[in-house]
Amino acid sequence: MEDHQDQVIEFWRWFQTIANDLAANFENERLVAELDARVSQLGDVLWEIGPGKAEENALIITPDGSRDWVPVTQHIVALAPRVAGWEFHSARPPRDWDMQFSIEGADGTHLDIDARPWRYVLFKYPDNTFDIVIEERNLHSVSDDDRYAAAVVVLDGALGEKRRLALLGGIEAVETLSVECAHKANPIHHLAQHLNSLEAN
Repeated sequence: MEDHQDQVIEFWRWFQTIANDLAANFENERLVAELDARVSQLGDVLWEIGPGKAEENALIITPDGSRDWVPVTQHIVALAPRVAGWEFHSARPPRDWDMQFSIEGADGTHLDIDARPWRYVLFKYPDNTFDIVIEERNLHSVSDDDRYAAAVVVLDGALGEKRRLALLGGIEAVETLSVECAHKANPIHHLAQHLNSLEAN
């Protein structure tokens, strides 16, 4: 663990030296390649950069859907220094968005997705976790992997990755809900509020 902490501290020292250049051009191939290499040395974690909420820029060190790696990303970000113009996150934060986005499909194709018409059904367990089934009725002729990947993007956007990992166990993405599930379905944009109400009970 001490060796890992030294690696993390060295990573942040390096990041401070390139932060301004990276902020000026997120597509700087040299810096992006080095960032990728340095983050990969910190564990089985990934990174994302983009606009921040409180600061102009954000760097996310994400466990990429793995509960086991959440403590690691939290440790990495806990050691982050203050860097002007940057904020740091240990998982993908909730997004202020219109639920329209793009992903790269498993076959390399570009998929434009509009999740606004989607619906969901929750199944609650005694430990206050949930399984979720999401109906993606406007996604046709896509693979199960792409359907699942799109569902995860929406869930992380609605809840934030950390909360999604804490609350949601099984995630199933389908084109059409069963008749039984359809009677209990809610619009996807109600999900965060719905979970808030269930946790309060």
